[in-house]
Amino acid sequence: MAKSRNNRKKKKKQPKKPTINKRVKNYLHSGSLGDIIYSLPFILSKGGGNLYIKDTHSHAVMKGQFLLMKSLLEQQTYIFKVEEYPSDYGNKHEDIMGGKIESIDRLMEMRNQPINYHPDIKIDYDLDLFRLSPYVFKEHLITSYFTYFERNPSLKLPFLNLYNYKSFIERKGIKGEYILISRTSRYTTPYDWNEVLEKTKDKKRFFVGLEEDYITFCSTYNCDMKFLPTTDICELAYLIKGCKRIYCNTSVSLALAIGLKKPYSLEVHHNHVVTGLPLETILNKEVGLIDMDSSSPVKDLKILICVPAYNRKKVTELSLKSIYENKKNATVWVYNDWSTEYDNDFLEPFADKVIKLEKSNKKVVKNEKNIEGMGVQHLRWYQFREFIKMDEYDALYFTDSDAIHDPDYTDVLKNLYSQIKDKKGQRLPISLYNSVFHTLSTLEDRGGIVVRKTGAGISQMYDKEMCRKIVEKLDLLEEDPDYEWDYRCLEFLDRPIITTKNSYVEHYGATEGSMHTTEGDWDRDRAVNPTQHLAKERDKIINYLEHATFEIRR
Repeated sequence: MAKSRNNRKKKKKQPKKPTINKRVKNYLHSGSLGDIIYSLPFILSKGGGNLYIKDTHSHAVMKGQFLLMKSLLEQQTYIFKVEEYPSDYGNKHEDIMGGKIESIDRLMEMRNQPINYHPDIKIDYDLDLFRLSPYVFKEHLITSYFTYFERNPSLKLPFLNLYNYKSFIERKGIKGEYILISRTSRYTTPYDWNEVLEKTKDKKRFFVGLEEDYITFCSTYNCDMKFLPTTDICELAYLIKGCKRIYCNTSVSLALAIGLKKPYSLEVHHNHVVTGLPLETILNKEVGLIDMDSSSPVKDLKILICVPAYNRKKVTELSLKSIYENKKNATVWVYNDWSTEYDNDFLEPFADKVIKLEKSNKKVVKNEKNIEGMGVQHLRWYQFREFIKMDEYDALYFTDSDAIHDPDYTDVLKNLYSQIKDKKGQRLPISLYNSVFHTLSTLEDRGGIVVRKTGAGISQMYDKEMCRKIVEKLDLLEEDPDYEWDYRCLEFLDRPIITTKNSYVEHYGATEGSMHTTEGDWDRDRAVNPTQHLAKERDKIINYLEHATFEIRR
């Protein structure tokens, strides 16, 4: 018997796009597929508009991005029109598209670089510039779109809408509950997927993504599972929308799962910042650059603190007081590098030992006024060589005479050294200074600490084994480098540096004769997230340094 009209199954219709009277905003994107998906919450927060997509860029994994994304984007009610952007316009410098900007100066240069846009298409938001967020390596990519354009992040899930996806799944012949597996070759880790395969062996499961990734996965893990081919990103999204859970690594499948608010289990790569959303489960929690064990006993580390001093009498006094009075059982040596404002008598109350350096004929790179001094660059190499001859110390801590330290700084150094190793079991250099100049080199964010490729020279600690390796590399060179000792040390070691997210050091380099900043520019190289103690003292210290009205407390 035929079904009545009222009982017939109605096909769900896509809502109409709203009619907009005011001028519609135009957005441009030439990023990879996942990057485009991660930009949608920002577009939604701005009220939607037209999205122009370039078909490819020099660092894209795949070509044909416009056609792959078009159908999915057209289903979003806040995307009014999806158009391909002319390939001769809107091109960016390779540094932007490659995400290789590692200095603030270069970042500002890229921000101000002129871009040749199409004269007939006004672009309100060039979404490619999310790569210039100062936190692009330590925040989720969704957030970078907001931080670059100076808005607070707003993530409403789901931000992807799909209509009639069930009919597509039926056409694929899939009935009942199923799970998906998607693993690309781009962001793999040593994680063993056999655990997932064993856990899901009794479930209906399919592989989605590229066919070459499917073949690699099945041959690697000797498994038999059906491959579901898709012609574009919309079809992939249909399958993810209908599944019970997806197991994936960092890929466009992950971006779709987040946008669809679909539970996912993730093989996380150390370059990926997890969202922390309730729908996220990390498969390889142990995989990363470092191992952290807060239960490890704190080693009674014997630390030698080395501070170069050259003029800048006011800030040197404040700096050495904070270092010496809070050193606990560490040892402080101050190196007088031919200062003209004071002699050793001035420095001795703030040190266990004051060393007047020999006259040097080496080139002093960052302070040409100090024509007889050794300079920080050459002094550091000298200190490394001397330190490895000493038996009474375990670690060498470098800081400067314009650094104010939090009272807990030596305890923090010992705790971090005792509780953190890399995956090879090696200890890592430690910095207590979180500077904006180094945020772009972040490799991994672990909450209270970050792992970085570079660290500020105003705060670095190395143990005896690291110092020996650095000296070995130095001895292979014809002469000691005369620049960027702090970068070269990490390069010699081939290890990253641990940096505390809260700064236990504050920097006051903006005084006459400074080796760091232009005179008077107190904020150019200040600490990020200073401790409560340092934040409270900052304005009073600057006032004293500028007007000599601050009463020095003992």
